[in-house]
Amino acid sequence: MFCMDCGKELHKRAKFCGNCGTKFEIEWSGAGSVESLDKIDLAPLAGDLATCKVEIRELSAAGPDGEGEMSVTVKYVVSNDTDQDWSFLDVQMQLLSADGQAVDESRDAMAQTISAGESEDLEGNFWGVMATLLGENPEKAHVVIKVTACCTEKIHYGKYSVPSDAFKPVTLRDENIGNTIKVVSGNFWKTKPDNDNDSRFELRFLIQNLTNLNLPNVRFAAEVSDVFDSRIISVEKCEQIHPGAIMMISGYGYADNDCLIDGSVDISLFSHRPVAANIIQGRGMLLLTSDLDEEDSSNKSEIDCFSDFDAIAFNINATTVLDFSSSKSDIGDGYNYLSAIEIGDVILFDPSVSDFKEDVWSGKDVIKGSFWTESLAERWFAEEEGKKVYQLTYTGFVGFEPSDGENLSRVCSLFDEYDDIAEVYISIKPDLDSPELEVLSEFVSGHTENPRLCSTENGIN
Repeated sequence: MFCMDCGKELHKRAKFCGNCGTKFEIEWSGAGSVESLDKIDLAPLAGDLATCKVEIRELSAAGPDGEGEMSVTVKYVVSNDTDQDWSFLDVQMQLLSADGQAVDESRDAMAQTISAGESEDLEGNFWGVMATLLGENPEKAHVVIKVTACCTEKIHYGKYSVPSDAFKPVTLRDENIGNTIKVVSGNFWKTKPDNDNDSRFELRFLIQNLTNLNLPNVRFAAEVSDVFDSRIISVEKCEQIHPGAIMMISGYGYADNDCLIDGSVDISLFSHRPVAANIIQGRGMLLLTSDLDEEDSSNKSEIDCFSDFDAIAFNINATTVLDFSSSKSDIGDGYNYLSAIEIGDVILFDPSVSDFKEDVWSGKDVIKGSFWTESLAERWFAEEEGKKVYQLTYTGFVGFEPSDGENLSRVCSLFDEYDDIAEVYISIKPDLDSPELEVLSEFVSGHTENPRLCSTENGIN
């Protein structure tokens, strides 16, 4: 594909020429006479569950970007009008074009407490939606939401000793979760250590659904600890189990075999039983971005106004291990330990967390600002020979707010140029008072996914 004015080769989904600024119209699929539907024809939910009140507050879309993709956001409210407290939601959403064509689907199974008589504001997303699939009238798109509210039931098996011999199964006691789940079998074992002296700890349940309901999330959680009762690894796994079905749920984790000697494992099994449900739909989507003006369009961002945003959020998956010999404080949630993120030749740096690491970042272009995260996704520590060993894992969205607001567009452009984060650095807050602490340590790896503009007023949504 080439520009008709200057002849420069273009991306196949380009909306304007980056060389001369000539604008192109998007060829929407289904162009021509297309009948828009006022409502999607849906059958009522089967079953006799109580009604879960759901109200759609907003359906909006940002984009399309240079790849022709849009990000769609659904804001909705779930209200508990029953006399039971809810602890888990299974949310399924479908996005449809104006003429009722299926475009995308998302599902979010989440731990969410909604007490009797209370409501909760929630948000869901469709990422990477091709704009052409929304047809010639994207502002008339439809969304369908099915919400299943659940109460949590639990078996706590308690602590068991980790077997000293490899492949020697330990059988868990027979115990059902009320009239919901039958535990046909449950056991765990460890494997022989590999060349690095790491053994794999495995836990398996064979589960049968005793109800005529779909159980959206049946989960086990196991905390493996050493002889000093310090957590070594966490093993979790969940599955959806259809009515009457029988299913194996299995999970594993690796640990130093020496730490497993005389260790123990604390095991719990959870079932989220549906008690209320509803399916609703809405029509009409707010388009947050306007077409680019023809003049000087080659110098404009796809999102050409930053006035409503002061930060960017992006996804990382990164882990580090920190060693220090003494500390009176434990690492806890509610703190940000991210010090810097290296993207190409640029460093996003938070000076409130640590000092600038001159020997590593010398010559780099530094953008100062503030990182924030909701919490650590995983945290454990072990104590060995008087030394605490911490592992921290960030998995999920992290926000960065540049100190100078004009740098936001620069930060956004980094994610257009680089697919991967080169290094992520961590530092411990100074108020933890640990003189022996290794102040800065590198994460093993990191990557970006779905970076987007956001406002620090609303946090990371």
